[in-house]
Amino acid sequence: MTALLRPVLALGLLAALWQAVVWAAVVPERYFPPIATVVQAGMSMIARGQMQQALFDTGSRAILGAIAVNLIGIGLGLAATGAPSLRRILDTVAAILQPVPPAAVVPMAVFALGLGWKLYAFVVVLVTIWPPYLATVSALAATNPVLLSVGRMAGFGPVAMLWHIRLPAAMPEILAGVRYATTIALIAVIVSEMITGRDGIGFLLFQKAFAIRIPEVFALMFAVGLLGSAMGLAVSAVYRGFAGWHLAQRGRAA
Repeated sequence: MTALLRPVLALGLLAALWQAVVWAAVVPERYFPPIATVVQAGMSMIARGQMQQALFDTGSRAILGAIAVNLIGIGLGLAATGAPSLRRILDTVAAILQPVPPAAVVPMAVFALGLGWKLYAFVVVLVTIWPPYLATVSALAATNPVLLSVGRMAGFGPVAMLWHIRLPAAMPEILAGVRYATTIALIAVIVSEMITGRDGIGFLLFQKAFAIRIPEVFALMFAVGLLGSAMGLAVSAVYRGFAGWHLAQRGRAA
């Protein structure tokens, strides 16, 4: 019950603050419309089918990209843990590429890859792969020495030690990297759609903004927030499945 009440209260508080800004006339109403006008604009787009199609296009790209990138990033982290020379190379590449924003990558990628799924895949991989990779190598390197001693006393070899000791202990930190990468994947897709896309939330946002359809722009922004929240809830469900013990441990500590 509490879990359902919190988002409802948060939305209610947001709506109240929004309406207070409108009534205070801090921003001209043309550029900051009442919440009812934004809802009406969103419902109009839903009635025309625009919102659903845009959410499907963007959501499918972001979700598939996040799944692929997180698997690749964790896999690279596992490989780098067993190969120090590979880790040094990947750490250097990560230090160079991780700060690069998606908007800086898209123009270069257009010339090399053209428009379409290859562009989205390249941008998402390039800017999103590093959080799960870095989280994996960091978490595996920080395994509690006591746990490693227990594994050695139990006769575990390197593979068994990784599978039964190091990976379970590292899972909370790895999944924190997965959560962060999932958010970045959605941002990268939307930025790519805004710059070069022909469909999706990013393209629709760009189109409505230049047409000065402000209520529709805000409605699309709320839609992006809901999509991001849904993806975050999915990651949280995975977290509870693989690292629920960590949440229980934190609860007892609190």
